[in-house]
Amino acid sequence: METQKEWLSVFWAVTTSSLYQAHISGTGEIPRVTKVAGKTANPQIAIGTNLCRGTMLAVGERLVLFVPEGGGYGSSYQRQLRNVNTRYWGEYTSVIIGLFLREADARACYASNDLVPKDTRWHTQTVETLRAIGKEHPYCSILTEPFMQNSSANPLVDPKEWQT
Repeated sequence: METQKEWLSVFWAVTTSSLYQAHISGTGEIPRVTKVAGKTANPQIAIGTNLCRGTMLAVGERLVLFVPEGGGYGSSYQRQLRNVNTRYWGEYTSVIIGLFLREADARACYASNDLVPKDTRWHTQTVETLRAIGKEHPYCSILTEPFMQNSSANPLVDPKEWQT
């Protein structure tokens, strides 16, 4: 009897301005990315708001919701954001500091001073989270190739570090 793989269902993301909780599992569900804390006085996204307009979540320098293109006769869905027309991209976060499996670790990062994008202090937790998501998650796609400079669609970490 074949056992079904247990997919990661929740992870946390700290960005340059906010803390998000990402729910990425459930049969027939779409990813839900909720802002749970913010550091700016007049944020574009209010605390408690779910990002919208996407049935998959791309994890790169930002979290980006998107609708995969394709799936028609003779083609498969595009799971890599770089292969999806930007009109199918939904809302996205600010630049990521680190990813976390545990809320307490994410909150410790969020409370830290002098945070920078891709902060090396949180690299181990970020790689651990990417490994837990994996390459074939049904609702989540990890970016593996650069798209363009200064884009939302660039990898957060070198894929060689988490694809083991």
